[in-house]
Amino acid sequence: MLNLANALKDYSMKTYIFSDVCKESSIGNVHFTGTVKNANEAMSKSFCVIIPIKDATISAGQTLLLTAMTMKKPVIITESDGLTKDYVKNYFNGIIIKKSKEELVNAIQYLKNEKNYNDISINSYNEWKTKYSIYSMGENISKFILTL
Repeated sequence: MLNLANALKDYSMKTYIFSDVCKESSIGNVHFTGTVKNANEAMSKSFCVIIPIKDATISAGQTLLLTAMTMKKPVIITESDGLTKDYVKNYFNGIIIKKSKEELVNAIQYLKNEKNYNDISINSYNEWKTKYSIYSMGENISKFILTL
């Protein structure tokens, strides 16, 4: 969390980090909120969702990613062995970055372009709707059962 905060502390955009690991505090333009009572509401008000994967070899972040997709929130995510390979097509339905301040700032700048923002948001939502929603999963299970 501190690496993310340090990368964005001097950035012109006010940033909020929702985490039950960090206590309420601030570093420059970055504000740690501590535990949030309604994370979905907080996410719905955000510009984008950043998912920094601490250990790229451990599966993590799927619920957060899929929730962001349902809300049409663009996701910036650090490279990982599972999540980014299984769910994210770079610059189509999310942005995959290395753990660097420059790549993070460039990804945010890319999303500040309204067309880029809307394209990734819509592609992300459509990907969720056709592959990961309860309806699409039910359809896929039904198709599989019919092949047995």
